[in-house]
Amino acid sequence: MRIVSLLGALLVAGLPAATPARAQTAMDYYSQCSNGMTAGVLNRGYCHSYVTGLVNGLIASGSGLICLPQGVTDTQLVMIVQNFMRSHPERLNQSATAVIGQAVTRAFPCRRQDPVTQ
Repeated sequence: MRIVSLLGALLVAGLPAATPARAQTAMDYYSQCSNGMTAGVLNRGYCHSYVTGLVNGLIASGSGLICLPQGVTDTQLVMIVQNFMRSHPERLNQSATAVIGQAVTRAFPCRRQDPVTQ
C-alpha cells in the first residue's frame, strides 16, 4: 500500500492544482473521483493516493481513530469514501480530508476495551 501511495503522490505532484485558491472540498474530490474505478490512470491514481495518503497519515499519527483490518485494499478504501459521500451529500461542502476521515473512521473504528472488564 505504501508503494502505491508513493507512486500516486509522485503522479499528483506533477499535476497542476485543481483549486489553488482554496482547500479541496469533498465536492471537489467527489466530482473528480466518483467514477474513480473507470476513470483514466492519472485520475484513478489521484483518487486512490488522496485517500490512502490520508489513511496512512491517520494510522501513523497514532491517534487510535482508525484500525484497518488486514487485507483492506486501496480500492476498498476509495469505494467506502465514495459510498459515504453519496450517502451524505450534506457534507460535501466540508473539506475533503475531513469527510474522508469521517468515512474511514466510521468504517474502521478502533475497538476500545471496556475499562470495567479489563
